[in-house]
Amino acid sequence: MSFFDTAIAASGAVHDIVLGETFSIEPKTKKPGDPDARFIADPARPAQTFVGVWTDPQADISPTNRTGHPAGEGAKFDGTKPTVDFQTDALPYPPLIGDVITRTKTSDRFTVADPGDDSFGRSTVALTAAKGRS
Repeated sequence: MSFFDTAIAASGAVHDIVLGETFSIEPKTKKPGDPDARFIADPARPAQTFVGVWTDPQADISPTNRTGHPAGEGAKFDGTKPTVDFQTDALPYPPLIGDVITRTKTSDRFTVADPGDDSFGRSTVALTAAKGRS
């Protein structure tokens, strides 16, 4: 491992300590051979908890309203889906489309929409609000 790889790994750990919160993941799968089947629990991948950084594209950048906009109408993050950014090695398996991630802080449940990729030992997963039963 190079000096730069070590520095990137260390900065990722600090990132999680400063901004991180706890999430849980419930892996889901579909019955083999039936692409229209509902997602069911994946017995090959156990549920896990992990620390990640939450990003909500609709959150105010300036909650103290220093932008001159009326309250609640501050500048917004540009994006369409909330995401969770985390150390790739925080999970023993990569998240897959259909997995359910729960934000422990609010108990809100989301479904993995885009598993993202591994970039410098970190993964960013795009989410959509979970609907119906888990």
